[in-house]
This record gives sequence, structure tokens and C-alpha cells, in this order.
Amino acid sequence: MNMLNDIECIVFDLDDTLYPERQFVLSGYRAVAEHLVSYGVNPDEAFKSMKQILISEGRTQVFDKYLQRKGMDTSPVSEMLEVYRNHKPHIALYDDAKRFIEHIYSKYMLGLITDGLAIVQWNKIKALDIKRYFDIIVVTDEHGKDWTKPSLLPYMYVEKKLLTVPQKCVYIADNPNKDFIGAKKLGWHTVRVDRGDGEYSGYFLDEQHEAELVVSDLMQLYDFLIEEG
Repeated sequence: MNMLNDIECIVFDLDDTLYPERQFVLSGYRAVAEHLVSYGVNPDEAFKSMKQILISEGRTQVFDKYLQRKGMDTSPVSEMLEVYRNHKPHIALYDDAKRFIEHIYSKYMLGLITDGLAIVQWNKIKALDIKRYFDIIVVTDEHGKDWTKPSLLPYMYVEKKLLTVPQKCVYIADNPNKDFIGAKKLGWHTVRVDRGDGEYSGYFLDEQHEAELVVSDLMQLYDFLIEEG
């Protein structure tokens, strides 16, 4: 595993890398369901229905579909979205992610690069109580659309702020569509975590999009780091 020689900076993606994103989605649906009490809706029924739509049809326009099937006007969708985006999520780190961070904390410089609405991503970070572990956190939405992965800009920013070079950095993420392209172009090392339960599990692309190494548990990566160390 020569790719892990001389690593000094480990940077993570957030969603489906450090915690299961579906936890956040369901937490948001629960908050929205509770909000709909003011419309005379049973919150348990609302949550169950939205979850079923998610499972059977995916995340697109779940709130619209729910209201339409209830025979309700869709005007509450905008406030439902606000509740979803601003709620305090009930989420937790994957067990292996928690162990991995605890093992490498203080041994490496740690960073986080995540796409998504800034308020949503920060609510997740706060709920997971992980800010204290990181030397740098880049929520790309705070910097503009040009920073969204696969842009090179967030990775270059991390290099500059942490006074490091690409060859000593590794990016850990789950989505081959966008997570590894920019990092690889700069010369970063890349690791894909595929636990078998994420949105992109079992989904593989060409060499340009894929990471150098795939693990199913982040503690596998820790073992590689120890071997190379």
C-alpha cells in the first residue's frame, strides 16, 4: 500500500461517509410530520407515508406527493422544506467512522469537504459533534457554486490552509460521480468507503471517477496506515 506512505492530512466527505444520510432524511421527515399537526394531520401517519414514498419512489418531491395523495393543497411545501432544512437532526456517526476518527485524531491533520446547503450541513456537523476533531471544515456552499465538487478549489484551499502538498493528502468519500475527480487531478490520494448500505453502494464507474482504494470499513484504512507508518 505505497499510496499511503507519508500521509499527513486526511480529509473526509460527510454524507454517507461519516454517517448514514438516510438518518438525516428520516429525521427531517419526522420534524416535518410534527409540523403538519397544525394542518390537522396525524404526525405518525404523515411520517410513515413520507417514508414509504422515499422507499418506493426516491427523494424527489416527497412533500408534494404526500400532500397530493392526502388531497391537500401543495402550498405548505415551502414551509415544509424550511422545517426540513432547519431542524435539529437526530443522526449519529457510523461506528467505524467514530472509531477511525478517534484513532487518527492528533496523529494527522484532519479536514472535511462537503457539498449541500450550508445551514443543512452545519446542522449535521453540530448534531454529530465533530467540529472539534477537524483542523479545517469546508462547506462548499459558503464559497459559491464554483466550489462544488468536483471543483479543484476546495482541495486547493485545504492544501493552502494546512500548508501541505497533494501527495501527503488523502480524501475519503463515497460518491464516485464527483468526489474523487478533483482530488485525483491535483495528485491527492483517494479512498472510497462502500459499506453496502449507501446510495452509491455497488455502483462503479471508470478509473477517472473511482478512488485508488475501496474499503468497506474505515478501520481497514487504519490498518493500512499503521502498516505504512
